[in-house]
Amino acid sequence: MKRTLGLIFLASVVGLFSCEKTDRPDETANWWVRADYKGIKSEEIGFIYHYMDGSTNKRAMSQVSYNRNGTRASCKSEDQEIYYYYNPDGTYDKTECIYYVYDNSSESFKKSWSCTRKYEYDNSGKFVLLMGYLSNPLSIGDGPLIPNLSRVTDTNIFTDRTTVDVWDYSFDGDKLTVTFSRDNNETDDPIVIEYRGAYPYQGQDAYAFFGPVTYQDNGMFDTIHDGRFFQGEKSSERTVYYQKGRTDKMLIDKIVDTDEGVRSFFYNEQGDCIKTMLNSDVIMTAEYEYDSRGEWINKIEKEKYYENGHPHDRTTYQYRIVEYY
Repeated sequence: MKRTLGLIFLASVVGLFSCEKTDRPDETANWWVRADYKGIKSEEIGFIYHYMDGSTNKRAMSQVSYNRNGTRASCKSEDQEIYYYYNPDGTYDKTECIYYVYDNSSESFKKSWSCTRKYEYDNSGKFVLLMGYLSNPLSIGDGPLIPNLSRVTDTNIFTDRTTVDVWDYSFDGDKLTVTFSRDNNETDDPIVIEYRGAYPYQGQDAYAFFGPVTYQDNGMFDTIHDGRFFQGEKSSERTVYYQKGRTDKMLIDKIVDTDEGVRSFFYNEQGDCIKTMLNSDVIMTAEYEYDSRGEWINKIEKEKYYENGHPHDRTTYQYRIVEYY
């Protein structure tokens, strides 16, 4: 399974921008029905140019373009370009990626990857984790819960090969069984996830576990307990606490880690993180400047980090050029 994790993660990131509008449970107040996976506050944004000015030089981080309904159209960075395509009803259809790799002589050459995705649904009335986050349950808080999802099929076309990945979701009462196959060959034992009502409660595979999970009244995560296994033993555990921001973002309140301690996060009214603490130490602060529509255009981030046991300070300046329709 380790060989497939990279592709699964990449494919699951693509799925964050899907927004199927049919066959959903009748829960109009539910956070997962209303969730905005696009990470922006306005549907009128055309482009965001994101730049970083570090201690050495200024460089472009990303250039993101959006469709008029707020879904991403493309994302470009220094080493890759990603293009997103949607069906007429607004559901995610296809992603194309062009990326650059370097050989031993440090010369870059271009490669490509595309993924065409097909979603299938049933009438389970359950909110299902998008594939990819099941083989790495530590990421359960990062992925969407999609109502009535029953199967996902990805056709991946690389420069030198084509693969077909299929995730099947099958319920038996409050037990969800997930199977993954590549090119019609099942690659791992099925994963069984226990549900409480409409939401996943706990589950595990050979590499990681999550649960118990509690939810807020609107269905959004409240707390998640998860961890990893190493050679059959638990190697790490953590509990993540979420809060509902004023901007309806999913915000992390704090992370309690068995090795690291307590990492706490603080936000402003716009839902952007302004301070991070590790136990009693402030390890990050951020200041923002916003435009008239509430998108930040300047950010100053001061960070404390350790290298060879010695503390260091770093200041990063970021700015965004936001263009609207």
